[in-house]
Amino acid sequence: MKPTASETWPLTYLTAPEVAQILRVSVKSVYRWLRDDPSLPALRLAGTVRFPRERFERWLRDREQGPARPRRLPKQERELANLAAVKTSAAPAAAMGQSVGHNRRGSGAEKARGSESHAS
Repeated sequence: MKPTASETWPLTYLTAPEVAQILRVSVKSVYRWLRDDPSLPALRLAGTVRFPRERFERWLRDREQGPARPRRLPKQERELANLAAVKTSAAPAAAMGQSVGHNRRGSGAEKARGSESHAS
């Protein structure tokens, strides 16, 4: 039995409407990219355009922007992570006898005591 063309020809080609559907853009955009970007892999034959699937997918991967970004945590998870970070950074300060959670000027009670000693 003679092999069919699909068995002997392993390349798969996409049409401009198929490329547009994959990228969720208009067919007009695909043709504009074809005109403006010579690196876009395409086969032009007798007024038709076909895009070799494997080369097109590689072309897309090569144009992906930057490294993968970490997933943004929901607000509640961010607050818990921040709270955990504060607790771990406060532990060394407490062990060294420093007060935690006050600014350099001290609390209101310390200010009141200080003003009493200066008034006398």
